[in-house]
Amino acid sequence: MIPLTNQEKAAYLNKYRKAVNDIKIASEELQTWREIATRISPQYSGMPHGSDGSDKLQTAVLEIAELSEAIEQRVKEAKKLRAQVQQVIDGVEDNTLHTLLTYQYIHGKNLKEISILMCYDYRYIRKLNKKAHFAVQIKEDLERPLKDVV
Repeated sequence: MIPLTNQEKAAYLNKYRKAVNDIKIASEELQTWREIATRISPQYSGMPHGSDGSDKLQTAVLEIAELSEAIEQRVKEAKKLRAQVQQVIDGVEDNTLHTLLTYQYIHGKNLKEISILMCYDYRYIRKLNKKAHFAVQIKEDLERPLKDVV
């Protein structure tokens, strides 16, 4: 087993944050389609005229249904990724390093925010971050999906 570099470990741990960001983007698109659907109003008159908007409404409803289903699937995948990332972080015994990794990879905080939350100097948090990545051990069964991603 070849040990992973800190950069490869960070890439593995970032999979959950990427999944969460993808869900946010899809949710914003879903909201846009909902707004479009609420602006479309069919006209019910006996007078002949062009398209009544029902095609547009039907398209919007179908798009909403497809996006909702895709988001549900992404949420399920994100939950699995979160559990994997949490398992790796839980393998770090030092409480300070564990906390730093949790803030960074589960809560999506950057190092400046973490330095404030943990009441440490930013430069010290950067040193701890390197130390935390050295402490991370990714088991062989978890490395295989990483090679597919990277």
